[in-house]
Amino acid sequence: MTPLLVGIVIVITIFLFMALVVYLSRQRVKELKETRKKLFEQYAHNQSVNISEDDVFGLYEKISLLDGLSVIGNQLKNIVSVPTDQGSLYLFDQLKVPTSATGSQWGVFTVCFAESRSSLGADLIINEAENERAANIARNMGALIPGMDFLTFDDNMFDNRFVVTTKQEDNAKKLLNDDVRRFLLNNASVLPAPVSIQIKGNLFAVYTSALSSKSIHTESQLGVLVDIANVFLASKKLTYFSLDL
Repeated sequence: MTPLLVGIVIVITIFLFMALVVYLSRQRVKELKETRKKLFEQYAHNQSVNISEDDVFGLYEKISLLDGLSVIGNQLKNIVSVPTDQGSLYLFDQLKVPTSATGSQWGVFTVCFAESRSSLGADLIINEAENERAANIARNMGALIPGMDFLTFDDNMFDNRFVVTTKQEDNAKKLLNDDVRRFLLNNASVLPAPVSIQIKGNLFAVYTSALSSKSIHTESQLGVLVDIANVFLASKKLTYFSLDL
């Protein structure tokens, strides 16, 4: 075989390989979307609540007020509206779609977002750590947001697992009372990926972020996110808070 023919064969092989990669990538995204849609539709059906494929609630703009949650290019999908006495509550996926044929990992943020009728009383961020060592490393690195300080509770089980930063220490301690901390410990353990929580004024979000293999994949796990949101929303009713401005 002449060098010219060898070169043509190599070029054709590379082209076919790249075409196959693109095709498989698109198929994976299509399958991911279909699987997620079925999960949320089944949850909405069993809970007798509404689901929307489009962001008719303006959620993308609202979650952009929370640090690092709204990611440019990510799509909000499968938006379930859940009735609550405390305000509007939504459960949805923020789908991460690959931006190139070869590079990008893909997966989802699964988010439960609430817009309370009044402030929850303390701006705070909670991140679940992999273990005690990871929690201590995170605290040693310092808070990423100016004005926010680390908060611990003399509760080793909670402190070794969750890293909390806040601007209002006293109010945050009231919000994260013994019952709420215990509830968070017990329920976060059933989820397949670490949990994060953000509170800013009257906005609340609890979510997990993972590659598809560790994404939330059952109705009961979706329900855990809703339960965590409801516990925080109910907790703020029990105590009067005054925001430190």
